[in-house]
Amino acid sequence: MMNDDVADPKDSAMSTERIPTNELVGALRYKKERKLGEGTFGVVYLCYDKLLSRYVAIKKVRAGNSRDGVSVPAIREIKLLQEIHHANIINLFDVYASTSNVHLVLEYAVT
Repeated sequence: MMNDDVADPKDSAMSTERIPTNELVGALRYKKERKLGEGTFGVVYLCYDKLLSRYVAIKKVRAGNSRDGVSVPAIREIKLLQEIHHANIINLFDVYASTSNVHLVLEYAVT
């Protein structure tokens, strides 16, 4: 697996045939397709959700100072996306953590 905490499609151990469906959680659930973009707060990847058979965008939030944990803007973004439901705002499907990053699983919108 690559060091991006999202399952690499080249890693044969990441096949859904070898992992029971109830164990498809976190990075094992998603197959990384490609990088969509990068900004101040993190990197966004196009991924395939193996459990629900759909494309999603996963934002890997950059870890701030490890002493401080997750940054305040990241917590604010997660909280707002959990509470807001509107046709013009992407949906937040899931949030999972790895050793040093937080990952936001977002609705993939083709632009």
